[in-house]
Amino acid sequence: METDRLKWNKKFSSRLYELKQPEPFVVRHIDLLHNKTVLDLACGDGRNAIYLASKGYSVTAIDISDVALDRLTHFAKEVHVQIATKQMNLEFAEELEQMGVFDNILVNSYKPSQALWNKLPSLLQKDGILIMTVFNMLQHHKHGFSSQFCAEESEYLEATLELEALEYEKLSYNEKYLDGYVFRRK
Repeated sequence: METDRLKWNKKFSSRLYELKQPEPFVVRHIDLLHNKTVLDLACGDGRNAIYLASKGYSVTAIDISDVALDRLTHFAKEVHVQIATKQMNLEFAEELEQMGVFDNILVNSYKPSQALWNKLPSLLQKDGILIMTVFNMLQHHKHGFSSQFCAEESEYLEATLELEALEYEKLSYNEKYLDGYVFRRK
């Protein structure tokens, strides 16, 4: 955990102190979210968490980087929203059980481990929505991004019996290549 935390702390420490725009895939699909609670996993410095909080959602944001979470807290204060944060290594998916159950989950630009993927349905209310973007293999081929963190073509479409795929889209913008998914818990 410590090596990953330090790596991400270094990345977020080197960024300008400005809030980035929310993920376009999230913005386009916000109307599918249910009720009020959102769990934002691998939230980084909060561009999506802050966007969702500004739309009235009660957001809990989790990341391995304490620097990212400090930045998120700073940005949240600037735009006058409150977001609960927790530093956690998502490789230890069992820790998420302590978080409770949410109406919605967001996983953006992050490929969940098999253990985390298996845990996600139990963190969602029945009919809850999971919005997920994950780098695809084009990101690996064009930019040398580690294939370990890239999804295969439509990898998650039938990956669990507990989630129904509502949307699947290939995304490409700003030199990023992602697959976007929207799931509903059955």
